[in-house]
This record gives sequence, C-alpha cells and structure tokens, in this order.
Amino acid sequence: GAGVDVQAHQFQYPSVEGDANIVLHFSKAGVEQGIVKAVTEASEAAIKAKGSFTLVLSGGSLLNFLSGLADSKKISSWDKWHIYYVDERNVPHTSPDSNHKGACTAFLSKVPIPAANQHAILENVPVDQAAKHYEGMLIGTPTTILPRNSDGLPVFDLMLLGTGPDGHIASLFPNAPQTAATSGWVLPVSNSPKPPPERITFTLPVINAAKEIIFVASGEEKAEVVQRILEIQALPGALPAQLVRPSQGTLRWFLDVQSAQKLDISNWEDRKAFPRTT
Repeated sequence: GAGVDVQAHQFQYPSVEGDANIVLHFSKAGVEQGIVKAVTEASEAAIKAKGSFTLVLSGGSLLNFLSGLADSKKISSWDKWHIYYVDERNVPHTSPDSNHKGACTAFLSKVPIPAANQHAILENVPVDQAAKHYEGMLIGTPTTILPRNSDGLPVFDLMLLGTGPDGHIASLFPNAPQTAATSGWVLPVSNSPKPPPERITFTLPVINAAKEIIFVASGEEKAEVVQRILEIQALPGALPAQLVRPSQGTLRWFLDVQSAQKLDISNWEDRKAFPRTT
C-alpha cells in the first residue's frame, strides 16, 4: 500500500530556510574591495572572540579576488589566521592546478601567515588517503580554533565559495554521490567531470555549518548560472549551489553588475513568481 518500501530521494533541500543577501558592486574591482573588507571584518571579529580566525577558500577565479588582502593596512594579526580549502585537487603543491598554489600566488606568499597555519592537502598519496588525512587534520584541530556545533561539525569563521557554470560548489558536482553525502567531513572524488579527476572536498553538512558563507561571482559569463541558482528552483542535486543554506550562519552573494544582469530582484517579493521552476 501507500508508504510501503518508500525511500527518500538521495538529494534533499535543507530544512532551514533563509534569505540570500545580495551585495551588488558596480565592477569587478568593487567585488574585490568588498571581499577584502568582509574578510578583514570577519578576521577582526573572530580574533576578538576566540583568538583565531579560520578562512576557507575555494579555487578557480575566486582566488584572483584575494590579492588585495596583501595590501591591507588594517590586518595585523596574521599569525592568528588559519587557511583551509573547501576542496583541493590531488596534485603537488607546485602544480598550476593546485588551489594552494593559486592562493600562495594571490596573497599567502606576501603575508606572514605561519606555514603551519596554511592547511594544504597531503601530497603524493592516493586520493582516498588524502581525504582521510585532511579530515583527520580537521578533527585534530583544537576547538579553541575550530569550534564544533551541536551536531559535532566544525564551525569555520568564513567560507568563500565560487560556482561553476553547472552550479557545482567545491568539488560537489550535480547529482554526484558526494553531493548527497550526509555524513563525513571530507570526501575523495576520483572521477571529477572537469580535470583533474582526483580531488578532495568538504561535504555539504560541513559547508552549511560555517558561521558565514560568501558566494563570489563576477563577469557576464557568470550571469546565467547566477540567475539559475537564485531564481529557478531546480530539482535537488541538479544545482549544488542551491543546497548551500547555513544552518545557523549567514549567506551573502557578492556580485558585480555583469554577473547580476539577468536577475529580476525587484520582483522577488512576488511569491507566485519566485522561485520559478523549470
């Protein structure tokens, strides 16, 4: 009869509802300035509250917006910063595919954050081992630096995310098993749809446990995916970015005019029109 042998769909939207705070900048340079300001403010608040600041980075074009941090005159407590990666490619740190190398080029090599506080992937091991090592490193981090929430998940101070044209975040791709995972902190990816194929990635529960998440998108090439994520209700799992809803934290989008050009924000209050389905 009805309800017998029913299994829940592997992808589920979070039970937490929340508003996406859109911060619109006139230009790409404005986005960069906004990110520097947001990171600076988050670091000051975290260091004042607990004596340390945890910053989680994504890869790709996002890293290009961080170069202004090295020029900031308002940041002095670099030794209290801890850098993590929401995902990383299973490649040497010297590889051009390495997110850690990209972060070093953008700002890490120019600021006095201790090397021990820059938490890069373990090199030259199988991807399964790399994921286990990274998760073990997180678990072993003192809770004075990386607190846990009521579910036992790590609470990072600030997480910066980008999104691909398919709506993926970190290395959580549309309809992939890692995207549906409800347990674990860090998972291996051995068959990424975009090269390189081997990666490690935070799970969605860990991402959604962050104190603050900022999505960053700039340029006309991001306009379509931004519009799809923010205005079109896709099937769960089809646009992983739509599954990012911090359980107790805040979510903001930093956009420039070009990446926001297809949005119809003025009509978002019309509940009959938004979110649309397609």
